[in-house]
Amino acid sequence: MTRRHHISCRCNFCVLRRNAQLRRQERQDIGSGGILPPGSYPYEAPGDHPVIYEDEVEATRLARTHADGKEGRRNRPERVSDDSGAVRNRPPPQPEQPRADGPPDEAAQPVTTKPPSQAGARRRGRWGRQIAALALIALGVAGVAIWLFVFDGISSVGAPPGKTAGGTPPVTDAELDAMIAAALTRRAPTPTLAPPQPTWTPLPRPTATPRPRPVSAYPYSDGATAITNNADGGPAWSPDGRQIVFASGRDGDWEIYVMYLDGSYFIRPRLTHNSSHDSHPAWSPDGREIVFASDRDGDWEIYVMNADRSDVTQITHNPSYDGHPAWSPDGRRIAFASNRNGRREIYVMNADGSDVAQITHNPSYDGHPAWSPDGRRIAFASNRNGRREIYVMNADGSGVTQITHNFSDAGSPAWSLDGRRIAFASYWDGDSEIYVMNADGSDVTQITHNSGGDYRPAWSPDGRWIAFNSYRDGDYKIYVIAVPP
Repeated sequence: MTRRHHISCRCNFCVLRRNAQLRRQERQDIGSGGILPPGSYPYEAPGDHPVIYEDEVEATRLARTHADGKEGRRNRPERVSDDSGAVRNRPPPQPEQPRADGPPDEAAQPVTTKPPSQAGARRRGRWGRQIAALALIALGVAGVAIWLFVFDGISSVGAPPGKTAGGTPPVTDAELDAMIAAALTRRAPTPTLAPPQPTWTPLPRPTATPRPRPVSAYPYSDGATAITNNADGGPAWSPDGRQIVFASGRDGDWEIYVMYLDGSYFIRPRLTHNSSHDSHPAWSPDGREIVFASDRDGDWEIYVMNADRSDVTQITHNPSYDGHPAWSPDGRRIAFASNRNGRREIYVMNADGSDVAQITHNPSYDGHPAWSPDGRRIAFASNRNGRREIYVMNADGSGVTQITHNFSDAGSPAWSLDGRRIAFASYWDGDSEIYVMNADGSDVTQITHNSGGDYRPAWSPDGRWIAFNSYRDGDYKIYVIAVPP
């Protein structure tokens, strides 16, 4: 049965409230019988929230703006009246069941609201669940990593001493603790580097030796030209090919001099100052020192000085002859000729004069030692077979091999810096000339052609030139000549 109510108050607020209540009651009555008029549809807000209709919203707005002391009326219970005039409290609205058939009634469409407190709580709950899930995943990964690290370390440590893998009793707690501690403190082994092996680094070699300036008015027919014009002899190229050290009697006695080959051909003041004779100079492989022979103490001895003529040191002490010194390529040893045992032999000593060793043992003459560029062999002159020829031996004196044959009075052998050829002087054609041959004695080639006498050849570092002594001008001078490749 449909109950209609009315209220006695005729203000706008009360009229709107009454109309909304009547329309709601009509929908409930019709919906309960299963009959819906065209254009109408009962609505229910999602969830458990109360349904608020547009009329009620408008009534509420008017109530909030209603003046003249209506505040108390808004707060007290709502009252409605029926047709008989009886006034009663308004019953709470009943939830309506939604229907899927038919469009909603636009006039009575509810406006749903969602409590802000519940939405915020849902958002906070969702974030909390996500953070908890991430924390659980992180804890799981950390646990797996610790498990793998610890048990991999235990497996690498192995079983305790005295136990085998099969049929052995389980390890004790103390042993397990020891294995875990060893696994946790395990570190990668430190690689052990092999000690560096000493290697000999060859000195830098110039790509080309400057062409010596000729002193002669014209070159000789064999192409030789003079680079000094005094009594000079015993030339030796510096390791960089830019200087020549030599002995000279230009100042009245034989001293040691150096000449530059940089275009100026300036001859430095003499490096030695002594009233005796100084001769047979040779550079150290690094170009810092010069070794030479001198009779300044009454007999011929070996001396070493710096290239700037300082710190002259005597390194042999023997009353017999010591001469023709030659540096080893590594600069550690010096070979020389001596007759300290009554005949001329080849000796080797350290660069400071210690540890002297005789490496030739022959009753005949052995002299003019020259190191090969690799330091493994020594070439020298000897007349052990009746005439003086060129021989090669190992640096310790073994493996002596004759490499020239039928050359009269061959001497002064000199290795090219590449070790492929040897230059020497010989009287093979009746006067002393300069010859070049392969290191094994083959392919002998005569380089100079002059009747004046040519001696003591010395290779330039690039192998293009040979400096030598000659009497072809009537005086003992230094000459250079180009070497065929």
